[in-house]
Amino acid sequence: MIKKLIYIMLPVAGFAQGSAEQVNWEIHQEWVNDSIVELTLNAEIAEGWHMYGSNVSPDIGPIPTTFYWDDSIADRLQDSLWYSEGIEGYDDAFMADLSYYEDSASFKQTVVIPDDLDKTWLEIEFMVCGDGVCLPPDVVKIPLYFKKD
Repeated sequence: MIKKLIYIMLPVAGFAQGSAEQVNWEIHQEWVNDSIVELTLNAEIAEGWHMYGSNVSPDIGPIPTTFYWDDSIADRLQDSLWYSEGIEGYDDAFMADLSYYEDSASFKQTVVIPDDLDKTWLEIEFMVCGDGVCLPPDVVKIPLYFKKD
C-alpha cells in the first residue's frame, strides 16, 4: 500500500477585490493505494470574512462553495464530498438561515486516478461576505499533479 502525502499551498489573489483575495486554499493528497487518492481541500478564510458552505441553496442568494472536477476524473469520484461542520445561523446579508465558515473550512474527496493521468484541474467556486459587504463570487482554477512512486 502506498501512503504518500503531497502538500500544496496556493495563495489565490486577483487583480480586483474579490472573494479569492479573502481565501487561501491548501490541497493535500494522500494515496490510499496504487490508484486511489484522498484529496483534502482546506480553505483559510481572512479575519472578518465568512465563506458559504457547499450545502447552501443558491436560490436563497449566496453562491455555495462548489467543486468542478475536470472531465478526466469527474466520473471517478468515490463517495460523496465530505465537508467540515460549518456555522448554522442567521445571515444578515441574505436574511436567511445559512451554513457558512469562519476562519477555515475543510473538504475531502476520494478519487480513482487512471494510470496514465499525472495532471488535471479542479475549479472551486465560492463567495465571501463580511461586515455587511458581500464580494462577487470567484472561481479559482487549481492544477492537481499526481505522482506515484
